[in-house]
Parts: sequence; structure tokens; C-alpha cells
Amino acid sequence: MDRNTVIGFVLLGVLFIAYLFVQTRFSQAEQIEQARLQDSLQRVEQARIADSLQAVRQAEENLLLSAIDSSTDISTLSEERRRFLLDSLQQAAAEQEVVVAEENQVREMGSLAAAATGEEQLFTLENDVLLVTLSSKGGKVKSVQLKDYKDYEGNPLMLVKGDDNRFGYSFFYDQDRRVNTEDLYFEGIPTEKGITFRMDAGAGRVMEQVYSLNDTAYMVDYTLQLTNFNQLIPANQYSYMIMNWDNSMQEQERNVDYERQYSKFYWSYANGDVDNISSDGEEQFDAGVKWVSNQQQFFNTTLIAREAFDNQGKVQLFEAEEDTSLLVKRCATELFIPYSGQADYEFAMQWYFAPNHFRSLKDLGIGLEDIVPTGTGLSRIINRGIVIPIFHWLGGFMSNYGLIIFLMTLIIKMALSPLTYRSYLSMAKMRVLQPEIAEMREKYKDDQQKQGAEQLKLFRKAGVNPLGGCIPTLLSMPILIALFRFFPGSIELRQQSFLWAKDLSTYDDLIKFGFDVPFLGSHLSLFCILMTLSSILYVQMNMSNASGLTKEMKFMQYIFPVFFLFFLNNYPAGLTYYYFVSNMITFGQQFAIRKFFINDEAIHAKIQENKAKPTKKSKFAQRLEEAMKQQQELQKKKKK
Repeated sequence: MDRNTVIGFVLLGVLFIAYLFVQTRFSQAEQIEQARLQDSLQRVEQARIADSLQAVRQAEENLLLSAIDSSTDISTLSEERRRFLLDSLQQAAAEQEVVVAEENQVREMGSLAAAATGEEQLFTLENDVLLVTLSSKGGKVKSVQLKDYKDYEGNPLMLVKGDDNRFGYSFFYDQDRRVNTEDLYFEGIPTEKGITFRMDAGAGRVMEQVYSLNDTAYMVDYTLQLTNFNQLIPANQYSYMIMNWDNSMQEQERNVDYERQYSKFYWSYANGDVDNISSDGEEQFDAGVKWVSNQQQFFNTTLIAREAFDNQGKVQLFEAEEDTSLLVKRCATELFIPYSGQADYEFAMQWYFAPNHFRSLKDLGIGLEDIVPTGTGLSRIINRGIVIPIFHWLGGFMSNYGLIIFLMTLIIKMALSPLTYRSYLSMAKMRVLQPEIAEMREKYKDDQQKQGAEQLKLFRKAGVNPLGGCIPTLLSMPILIALFRFFPGSIELRQQSFLWAKDLSTYDDLIKFGFDVPFLGSHLSLFCILMTLSSILYVQMNMSNASGLTKEMKFMQYIFPVFFLFFLNNYPAGLTYYYFVSNMITFGQQFAIRKFFINDEAIHAKIQENKAKPTKKSKFAQRLEEAMKQQQELQKKKKK
């Protein structure tokens, strides 16, 4: 080891020893400072406690001095006597505070002071399908359980739940005071048919809320009764009563995002017109309202007036935050009770807590079936006139909804089979004519207009409609769209299993990733994969019969099935299963038609026979030929 290396090690040692010395001194100084700080804090805390004890002692001394004879020396009192006097004085002070609070409450609440305090009591109404809990605080519905249903985790399905449902009447009274009955306490009185909540405002002024079960399974009759409230509510611009209903829809389904998409707030005007709001916003009622409904994907909570609510009020809908899994949507509704100062007043209503069964809702006769999503226009007509009747008819014979969907698909496809046959026949005719069309294209490749005119002449002579293969397909599209609207809102599929799908009303996630894939999610639906593969196979089979398609057009034919894989992966398994079955039945139809009903040689002979016959031009064909001739003449003039 050379001298420089030795010097280096020596210097490093000196620096290390110096560092340890300095660090030790700093640590000792820091420990001393921390100890000094702790001692200071302890002394401050001890002083504060001592001051507090002294203040308490002084307060007790002052209390005793103010309560006993001034000639008595409190220092001579025994500790037992001293404590007894203090406890008595403190109890008296507390009682005095209660009296003062009650007096203040009477001054603040006026005629309704007696109802401002109380203890909440719960009452229940129950039948085979409903368990309704009512609260004496506000006289409102506290919770509602649908006994025949479970949420996606298997727990009791609570359609209304605790403080997430707020309900009360707000009005002015005693001239300028305002109250919401949600904050008042009613007396609960069990009756033969239900529960009556009674609030006595003195001087014969009584408000009652009467609940009773209805013969309709999911219905609860509800009536507001006012007696002599014309003496309580001022007869001026404040003489109105507003019903405030604020309800938060609870998560019931597996896919809360999808549930939010299919949850809305509906209302019906007295004339039968139904309207809805589905996203953040506010809507004003501009006419009398018959009913209002918090509609979730498969259930609804609806308030129905026997006559109608007044022609004013509003609804506000609040979307849930994306990370809030327990809340679907929140609806705050303001309805005006048509009260105009009657001494004896009654307003009859009904609460309806029910599943969204289309026929059950329709049987009510108030248009409530409109809350079930069946599409609009032609889709609505198809669903209500064809799909729903077939679905319910099959449901009367069997309970396996996978089989029901299969049979319904088969019935629909058989009904469309004439259109399907015409489509394949037209495609076969076009296939037979392809050699002649190819020759014509080659012959007139430099004159597109002449080529088009000759093709039309060929089609007319052969009796071929070039659009014949497309029209039947276009006519079947409304049914596909209608079923796209039908399946997501069909409660019959809810929690019904089939094959590997545990619930046909939501996606089947047999293939799970454990992480999110953009536009796809964290799973692959097996029925969706089968639908996609069958669609690609269908395109492949029909591509061999098609001619004249560019590479771009052929590419697009394959893109659509892949697009629908991403689009429908989170949709109900019942829907993708239907599309898969529809494709498979189509394969069977195509095979049967080509095997037993269509013969290319016979078609070719028939076409040649038609070509030999004299043809009579239709007016449309005549106009089309005239237009093409005029176009040709214009082009010739331009060339000159």
C-alpha cells in the first residue's frame, strides 16, 4: 500500500470520528430541548386543569351561595350535604332549561308546538308481496320490501329505504310561519284496514294521513284528510299546500351503470300524456298531474292521485356520481295539493311499489305501462303488438326463459320466412345473371350510363328486382331494433339462469380478465362471442354469393360483427343469446332453401323464358330510360 493510500484512509477515519462527535453533541442537545419542551407542556396542562377545577369549584360555591341562607357559612357544610345541595340545584336548573326550551318552542312553532317533539314509532303493513314500514315522524313511508324479489347479492329487495326516502307537506300557518310535516310527530293509530297518523293542532284542527292495503297486490291506499285547517292556513297568497317527495333509487342490479341508463322519472298529466326526465335537470309541470313514478330498470315507486295534483310543481333529477355504487339516481318532486281553504278536505292517493310487469301496469288503466322501455314508433308497435304477447303466451307454458327466447325467435323467424325466401331467391337470380352482367360490364366499360341502361333492360326482361335481396332484410330490421329495446327492460328475465348465464337480464362473464380493457370492460360475454362468430360466419357464407363488392365493402362486412362484440359485451345475456339463436336459425333456413327450394338451373331456364317474352315497360322504367337518354345526349353535346 503506497503512502497516498495510507494518508487517504487516515483522513477518512478522522472525518468519521469528527462526524460521530458532532452528531452525538447535536443529539444530546436535541434530547435536552425535547425534555424541556415536554416539561413546559406538562406544566401548562397542569395549570389549565387546576384553573378548570378552580372555576368549577368557584361555580359550585356561587351556586350554593345563591341558593341557601346568606347567614349560613358554606364552609361548615359537610361534603355529603354539600353534594346533595349541588345535585338538587343542578337538577332544578336542567328542568328549568327544559321549561324554557318548551316555552321557546311554543313561541317558535305556535299552533304546531305539540307536534314538534316526540319519539318515532314504527308500524307495518304487510301482505303476500309487500312489507311496508311506516314512521310516526312525518307519518311517512319509511321502507318498502318486495318479498318475492332479492337484490343482485341475494339480500331482501328494499325498494324504499330509510332516510333515502323523504316525504312531507310544507305550508304556511299562523299567518307567517312555515313548516314541513316531515319534522313533526304524529300519533299512530292502528285501524282494521291499516294505520292512521293523526296530528292535533288544537281547536279542532286535525291532520290525518290514512294508509291501508289495497286489493291490488302492490298497492297501498293513502289519503290526506284535513279538518278545520282553514283556521290554521292563512287565506292569502300563502294558502297552498305542497307535497315534497325526495327519493333516492337504491342499487338493485349487478351492473349499476346499466341500471342508471334504464332508470328515469316519469309523470302523466291528467289528459293522459306521459313525459319523463332521464338526466340531470329540472322540469316544470304545466298541467294537472295524475301520477309520478321513480322508475328503475325493473321496479317502480309510483304515487297516483285519484283526481289530479294541481297544475304547478316541478321535478329535479340528480345523476349519481360515478364512484357512488349504492345510489342509482335521486328525484326531488314538488307537487301542489289542490287545497283551497275547505273546512273538511280530503285528497285520495295511492302508493304503488311494484315490479315493471308490462301487463300488470297496463291493467291499472292509467298509462303506467309507458314506464317499461319498449322503444318508440315502429319498435313500440312491434314490441307491444307482437313480441310481448308471444313472450307472455310462451311463459304460460314453461318457466325456462332460455327455451322461451329460443321458441320466440323461432316463431318470429318462421313468420319472416316468406321474406327470407324472397331474399334468397332474388340473390340466386342475381347469381345466375352474373356471367351476363360481367360481359355487359366489359362491353360497356367505357360508357357507364349505357352499361346501367343495359343492366336495367336485362333485369326487366329476366323479371329480376336488383333490390329484392335487400328489401326483406330492411323490413326485418325494425324487429331486431324492437328486441334490442325489449330485452333490457324485461323483468321476466331478471335472475333467470340458462346454461352458463346466471342471470339473463345482465351480462354473462364466464371469461374474466381481472382488469379493465378499454371499450370492453373486465370480462367477455360468452353469448356475445357466439353471436359475433355466428355473424362473421353469416357474412362469410353470403360473401360467396355477392359479386361486385370492393375490398373496402367486404372489409366493412366483417367490421360490423366485431364492432357489436364491443358494443353488446355489457348488454343482457338474453339479448346476445337471442341474436345468436337468430343467426343459427337463419343458417338453417338458408341451407333448407338452397337445398330444397332453389335450383340455379331451373332459375336460369325461367330467366331465359322471361327474356323471350315481350315486356311492357312500366311508367317508372319509361321515365328512367328517358332520363338516361337525356343524360347521354347532354354528354355528347359536351364532347362536341
